[in-house]
Amino acid sequence: MTNITSDDINAFEFAQNHRDILWNLAKHGTLIEKAMAKAYLELYGGQK
Repeated sequence: MTNITSDDINAFEFAQNHRDILWNLAKHGTLIEKAMAKAYLELYGGQK
């Protein structure tokens, strides 16, 4: 198994590919999950 580093992950692609998960966390997660998901969507896109 290879190690995944931050260089291997494109945040913009992640936000687009996992938009539904991020939106679900932004609506139904704990307070910290909501804040982090909303910030991630704002920074990297993925808005519906």
